[in-house]
Amino acid sequence: MAAGGAGRLAGAYPRLRADLVEAKHASDLGSPALPQLVLAHLIASGELKRHIRGVRQRQRSRRDALLRALCEHLPEARVQGIAAGLHLLITLPERTGAADDTELAERVSRAGVLVHPLSWHRQRPGPPGFVLGYAAHTPDQLREAARRIALVLAAAQN
Repeated sequence: MAAGGAGRLAGAYPRLRADLVEAKHASDLGSPALPQLVLAHLIASGELKRHIRGVRQRQRSRRDALLRALCEHLPEARVQGIAAGLHLLITLPERTGAADDTELAERVSRAGVLVHPLSWHRQRPGPPGFVLGYAAHTPDQLREAARRIALVLAAAQN
C-alpha cells in the first residue's frame, strides 16, 4: 500500500481500521533484525566490498568463458547484453532450419542446456534466439553448454 494510503483509508472508514492495520502489518513487517545486523557488520568491516569484488570477478570470468565459447562454436550468432546483467542474448541466423526458437530451445534442453527462447521475451516478431544465463555455472560448464548448443543448431540445419 502506498505511503499514507492505509492511514487515509483508516481515517475515511473507521470500522475498517483494525483490518487495515493487520493487513499493513502482514504485508510490511520490515527487514528482519539478524540479516540487517550482519549487513551492518559486513559494511563496517569492509567485507562487503571484498565480497562484491569477488562476485564481480567470478561473474566476469563466467561471462567471458561463455562469450569466447560462443564465438568459437557459433561464430555466426550475434551476442548482446554482454555488459548488462547475468544473461546473454543470442540472436541466431535465420538459416537455423525450419524450427522456431521455441523448438530449438526444447532440442537444446534435451542436450542438457537450459535456455529461454528469445520469442518468449518479445512483443514483436524477430530473428530466432536464446536468452542464456551464466551466473550459476562454472566456466567449464559454460564452454560445454556453448558446444552443445552449436551441435543442436548444426543438426537443425541438416
